[in-house]
Amino acid sequence: MTLSDATVVNPTFVVTPTFAAAVLSDGGRGLEFSLTVTDVNGGTATDSVVVTLTNVLLA
Repeated sequence: MTLSDATVVNPTFVVTPTFAAAVLSDGGRGLEFSLTVTDVNGGTATDSVVVTLTNVLLA
């Protein structure tokens, strides 16, 4: 993900996702997503979240 233009008042984020479809077992699966932000001085911060997917059978 990149910032469209850091010099404008309302920049947008440009996202180019790349992923493979998850193969889910009966117990489900956790997918971890991480985001790293780098400022103009080279400082960085990273955070992540795990999203748990489970199979649901609809009758």
